Amino acid sequence: MNEWIAPLAEKERERRKRIETFKAAMPAFWGVLLKALRSAADEYAKMFPGESMAVLDRGASIQVEAHVFGREEHATATLWLDPFEQELHCQFHGTREVKQLLVGLKHSGLGLCSGATSPELTAEKLTEKALAPLIFFGVA
Repeated sequence: MNEWIAPLAEKERERRKRIETFKAAMPAFWGVLLKALRSAADEYAKMFPGESMAVLDRGASIQVEAHVFGREEHATATLWLDPFEQELHCQFHGTREVKQLLVGLKHSGLGLCSGATSPELTAEKLTEKALAPLIFFGVA
């Protein structure tokens, strides 16, 4: 009578396991991403000393605030991880065209990554995608 429950219950167990594995890998990836964002902010500050970019760890999110040439107000990017959708979300404010970025992540033996890369390379690529619209809005 209820033969449909068992196969769906098995799929649900697998889904929950993927979510828990993703959640367990989030803190390590968060640290790698913060390091990459802060490194890029430091590099930018060396090249454009009169401008500023702050990378703020808000716990459940990272907020990047950029005060750059040609803008009266600062632009922001807010990044967070969604373990249920297994994505990194990035919401932009004060940028010209890019308003949101979604990047699918998966758990590998190395941690969270996008495609067949390491968490460090994934964080480096995500840093470029998150910061370029904020600081290079005239050319990126």
